[in-house]
Amino acid sequence: MMAGYVGNIMHVDLTRQTVTCSPLPSAFIDGFIGGRGINSKLVHDGLGENIDPLGPENLLVFGVGPLVGTLAPGAGRYTVSSKSPLTGLFADANAGGHFGPELKFAGIDHLIITGKLAAPGYLYISNGRAEFRPADHLWGLDTWQTEDRLRRELGDNRLQVAAIGPAGENRVRMACIINNKSRAAGRTGLGAVMGAKRLKAVVVRGTGAVRVANPEALKRLTRELTGKIKKAFSYALMSEYGTQNFTMGTNFLGALVIRNWSGSADFDQYKRVSPQLIRKKHYVKRKGCFACPIACGHLCEVRDGEFAGERGGGLEHGVTTPFGIGCGISDTNAFVRFNNNCNRYGVDALEFGLMMGAVMEWSQKGLVSRADLGGRSLTWGDYHGVLQLLDDTVQRQGFGAVLALGSLKAAEIVGGDAASYLNHIKGLSWGADDVRPFKGYALSLATSTRGADHLRGMPTEEIFYSVTDPAKAISYDKADLVIHYQRINTLADALGLCKFTTQSLLQAVGLEDMSAIYHAVTGEEKSMAALIRAADRIYDLERMMHVRDGVTREDDLPRGKWAHEPVQDGPFKGEFFDKALFNRMLDDYYRRRGWDVATGAPQVATAPSGPVLRPS
Repeated sequence: MMAGYVGNIMHVDLTRQTVTCSPLPSAFIDGFIGGRGINSKLVHDGLGENIDPLGPENLLVFGVGPLVGTLAPGAGRYTVSSKSPLTGLFADANAGGHFGPELKFAGIDHLIITGKLAAPGYLYISNGRAEFRPADHLWGLDTWQTEDRLRRELGDNRLQVAAIGPAGENRVRMACIINNKSRAAGRTGLGAVMGAKRLKAVVVRGTGAVRVANPEALKRLTRELTGKIKKAFSYALMSEYGTQNFTMGTNFLGALVIRNWSGSADFDQYKRVSPQLIRKKHYVKRKGCFACPIACGHLCEVRDGEFAGERGGGLEHGVTTPFGIGCGISDTNAFVRFNNNCNRYGVDALEFGLMMGAVMEWSQKGLVSRADLGGRSLTWGDYHGVLQLLDDTVQRQGFGAVLALGSLKAAEIVGGDAASYLNHIKGLSWGADDVRPFKGYALSLATSTRGADHLRGMPTEEIFYSVTDPAKAISYDKADLVIHYQRINTLADALGLCKFTTQSLLQAVGLEDMSAIYHAVTGEEKSMAALIRAADRIYDLERMMHVRDGVTREDDLPRGKWAHEPVQDGPFKGEFFDKALFNRMLDDYYRRRGWDVATGAPQVATAPSGPVLRPS
């Protein structure tokens, strides 16, 4: 097997309680590289049409790329792929920490899980062998308790745990999978898939190592790229503030989403929630993932006032914007409590926070009553109400049982014009940044292969046009730029790199560097052109799965308030999505991708090829 890979796909059938292994086909490596790429190939091959995302026939695939577990900077990511119970479409989620490298050290490139356990259990994997173990005593525990309990029971503090909390157990549609207590495979609700399979956790311990073809070349490249990363302007911001620095930048650009898109550019309480204040008030120390030169994670605590003593990690831009600014909440102590509760329960904080902004408007417009909301009227800034609804949603109590179905289903049940207060693409919500001025950013969300997701290809440099060339920022001529960034992001996921080290976030590692690192690790030369072809092949395959489930070009248009309302104030006041120009931009994007302009479907001539691997 080529260096960088351990050459093993593990197939786990929960229903039959069988474990089999098969070699990783070389054609998969040639065509889809690894990580997200091969995961997508496995899901494509293993799923039929019209399957229930919460049924036993759904696949759950964990995968790591060839760079994971090596010295390469940021090579610590894993991807989990499936059919989403939130969107009903192919989806994946990606997380850092130490779980991904441990899977590789245990001798596994990809783990395919099918079927359903008769009773709650967990999967224990050690050096290429897997055991089914009962988890009745773990069912009902949160993710932090689960990790601590398993490490005590198994007598090993070095094992890695990817677990669900009560949200996944109760099949809440925005449930996620948590490892290392604050690293979330967070979007698209794949924690609910684990819950439906009655799989509490995947526990991994490995004592192996990843073979590298040219260790000296990799050491040299790692030194060079780490030096470049630390010289980049974003390094100090990421190290000091973590992803909170995005909140700072978004505020500077006048692109904050305030109170569920009812305002922008001028949050009147910004000083109370600024990254500078959060750092001073809550940060305790930095935390880094495996092989990370940046250490953007931070341990946070509440030192006084309400929630004093609350302590946890991973207070991200995706918490402070949707839960905080998006809901008009300015108490940062509540930010820490909400973040910790989401991590403990196993809930996607971004998705839930965005849904709360809509629910607040439903309350104000009389679409939901005080009785629906447990006797309270949910208003802007009411973090106690949000925290209560989070509890109710996780336990499926009262109106929480409706919210547990996800915002689109909840809007259908609420009725009236409730859906018009949501903001989404293909069922995945958006609202961390106001993208109406940034047409390329919007295009990347629209054509993302998991719904409205910035981590599929946000064209970061476009945002800086607003400072250097505002006319270029609002231009609809962005198809090439978006495809370029989608390629970088796709390759980062396939190789196993953190995007924060790549040019995706204006950092050091570009396509040429990826080619060099891949060569040093695997010994296989893969030119930039070959990497680009692989990235496009992966993207085409994912799009084909969406088309198979009924996605058309109409689904590539934003839905909700942001789709038809202009920017209310700030430097981009009056900017909006011109539907004719947006559709013209889509036409250009489809042509450059080689997709059918009328349907948005990849052409047969460009469809991905390779062997079909069905679950055994």
